[in-house]
Amino acid sequence: MSNNLSEISTYTIVQDQIQMLLEVAASNPDLILRLKDVRRLKKELFDAVRELERKSAYEARMVFSIKDVAEVLDMQRADLAYIVSAYTDKYPELPKPRQRQRVDISKYLDLSRV
Repeated sequence: MSNNLSEISTYTIVQDQIQMLLEVAASNPDLILRLKDVRRLKKELFDAVRELERKSAYEARMVFSIKDVAEVLDMQRADLAYIVSAYTDKYPELPKPRQRQRVDISKYLDLSRV
């Protein structure tokens, strides 16, 4: 239960900070400068959140299997793999997450009946 409380409080803090940023941007009486500031804020927030998402996905993948992480996040494995590969493409010096060896099970299947 304490883990959920820390997640909620962290999210609430971030949400409050975003609201404060929006209020500051909206307070500019010059409409053109306000629009310019809001567009820059939008881009910077998006870029920062995307980078944090990629880093977090990479770090989770280094510890857990792609199947487990995707299940917990309720997302497709291919989407998670893309996010992780985007991060490792940007930082090629990082080790790649370990890949599980695929087992050839075709010799155990009767493929003539398919």
